[in-house]
Amino acid sequence: MLSRIQDVLHESHRILLPIEGYQNERLMTLEEAIEPLFHIFDRISLRSKVFIAKERCQESADGLLQDESASIILYTYDWDISKSSLYFILNETLRPEDRRNLQNRKPDSTDARQIFPGA
Repeated sequence: MLSRIQDVLHESHRILLPIEGYQNERLMTLEEAIEPLFHIFDRISLRSKVFIAKERCQESADGLLQDESASIILYTYDWDISKSSLYFILNETLRPEDRRNLQNRKPDSTDARQIFPGA
């Protein structure tokens, strides 16, 4: 938890341009959305975390779909090594001011829509 609090030290404190276009993509299942992440995370471990997250939110009281609630759990899940967590890696990927590389990575932009439902 302390690493998340200290994570703000890596922020540039500059307002960044929004990442546009992903909101128009088809909303995938969480299982589909994590597939492009298998080169970063262990496939079995990530699938296991998704399964657990979906089990924890079978009945959503907040009006979100199960996959939407599970994606929030997956993003906020406290992993054994915080620097290898989805939270840490996604935030590190989105921090740079130069967003041109993100636009060339279309599969990941769809992942962002799953991770941030309603955005």
